[in-house]
Amino acid sequence: MLGKNNKENLIIIVVIVAGLLLLAVSIIPSKKSSELLSQLSSTPQSSVPSFDWFEDIDAPEIHNKEELSKIWQSKPRCCVSKHELQQNNREFYKACYVAMQRYPSDKDINANCLWLMDIALETRDERIKMNEYFIQKYFYYNKPLDNCANCNRADVSARIAQELARQYKATKRFDEAVKLLERINDQRLQNTSDWVIAELSIQLGKYYLDPEYIGNNTQRIEDNYFKLEPFRNNETLGKRNGKAGRFDKLEAVLLELQQQN
Repeated sequence: MLGKNNKENLIIIVVIVAGLLLLAVSIIPSKKSSELLSQLSSTPQSSVPSFDWFEDIDAPEIHNKEELSKIWQSKPRCCVSKHELQQNNREFYKACYVAMQRYPSDKDINANCLWLMDIALETRDERIKMNEYFIQKYFYYNKPLDNCANCNRADVSARIAQELARQYKATKRFDEAVKLLERINDQRLQNTSDWVIAELSIQLGKYYLDPEYIGNNTQRIEDNYFKLEPFRNNETLGKRNGKAGRFDKLEAVLLELQQQN
């Protein structure tokens, strides 16, 4: 039999061990949490960063492009309080981040996430890196055309190129901005919607008019003008509420280029 002192010592040991076990349980993540943290620990590329706020965000799961679209449309992306907007955008970003980890070979998930998830990024450098990654990996991505009457296969690539060109110009990388738009124009124009061609041409034409541009180049803008002219009055190119439409703006840029040259 145990003496009084031995019993007391045994009780103390049991209490200490029980306390340590409770502490261990409290700090070990659940299986689900552990799996998620493990999943988020290795990004597919440094251009898609993870953030400390991931731990504070519960994000829905994305397994296909239909769920991606549904989640994007499920929350306001503008016109609400700054806090609500940040919360919504962070949820979407994290949902996309996890989906890109799970389905690295799914082009629809990855390309469309890269297109949309930059809304949660807070610095221009982060946005530039993400857009550059898209151009590097998904320049020839063909967008699905379901549920979009005025879309075409290369629209996502063209619009990201436009945004990246603006970012380049704002950070004194003007030559890269011009070359990027020229590349989209030369390699993906046949798969680009008329209204996107018009906007891209206006942007490129204005860059050609910029004092920083050295050269004499109107051919691309002229070619696009004549390509779009038969459709100048359609719903995406024509006037709206009596105001100049996309084609009118393209025409004005081309006239200025011709006068300059």
